[in-house]
Amino acid sequence: MASLKSYRTSADASKKITTYVFKNTSDVFAFDFGSNDLTIEDVKSLDYMFITHEHMDHFMGLLNLDYVDALLSSNCKIYASNVTKDLIIAIFENSIRVGITNKSEIDKIRKLLNKIEGVLFFERKELNKGTYFKLFPSGHTYGSSMVYLSTRDIKILYTGDIDFSNDDGDRQYQLEFEMNETVDYLIADGTYLDNENFKDEELSLVREKILKKKYCNFYCKPEKIVFFSKKLMLSSKLKDKYCVVFPSEFKWYLNILKKYNYDPFITDEIVLESDKYYLPEGRILLSVTNKQKEKQTNVTGLVGLHISFTDFGYMLYSFDPSKTKILVGHYNFEKKQDILDTLHSSSLTSDFNVRLLIPGELTL
Repeated sequence: MASLKSYRTSADASKKITTYVFKNTSDVFAFDFGSNDLTIEDVKSLDYMFITHEHMDHFMGLLNLDYVDALLSSNCKIYASNVTKDLIIAIFENSIRVGITNKSEIDKIRKLLNKIEGVLFFERKELNKGTYFKLFPSGHTYGSSMVYLSTRDIKILYTGDIDFSNDDGDRQYQLEFEMNETVDYLIADGTYLDNENFKDEELSLVREKILKKKYCNFYCKPEKIVFFSKKLMLSSKLKDKYCVVFPSEFKWYLNILKKYNYDPFITDEIVLESDKYYLPEGRILLSVTNKQKEKQTNVTGLVGLHISFTDFGYMLYSFDPSKTKILVGHYNFEKKQDILDTLHSSSLTSDFNVRLLIPGELTL
């Protein structure tokens, strides 16, 4: 008998579900690993793990030393896209490791992170007889992925955090199924279900405050700096008058993107590296840093990198409502009933069997 167990993340106050453990008759799979609510026995039972991207609420379990010991002594295989693997290791080495003083603990975590196997998008990866997986781009961050898992009994698509932005090709999910590949369960993780305009509302306010000279200094995590900067400069009023320059502290991040042939800079030389750029006369510099300073605006929460409800509804057109069940995690628990009402009443989703996941085990 197959089951899916959902765990809330320990990475933020929202406690949203971002970790899922799927069991079938022969194997145990973890989709992301952002929760510290798993028992050690839960962790020891894992045969395979998929990490979709480098945000803490999806991989911070890999930094839990009890889990680290369990995973290092187990045969669990860990997979991520090549980009995500490099980013997770770099984030640990450049920031997280600074807060750990015990060398043996650092070495253990480093050993585990290097155990991650990098995988190409769209590559079919055999796990055992009758079981394979593929990674598809999810559009959420550079290198972020969806996981298609095909077993003898059940076929699952786990979206991880997902996005679709018409004006940015790097932020568009891509699904490429072969003729015989079906989906029994779609686990929709990164779906922003309670606000259709969340991608534009906050950024519009930021642009207006910039134009009114309210502030020009921003704090932003490395993995969001490119998307935040691009979104700011979509405004023609800002593009003609302002520039965003990435300081040297982001160079490690930009180098990983370039290694995998991503172009993090927008075309009209608005977003550039500081060591290659001189501010043109008449332009005003917008400073973006990952170092906390005074008189700074924290933009981390202002960047909508998740898919909207409408885009999610259109995504479901790729599936057969008579065959594919939809399981939704990573939603706002306080708005559960409103979300359910919307899912069941909208013409985009009403034909589908949709269930909001809660912490605990569900028989599939």
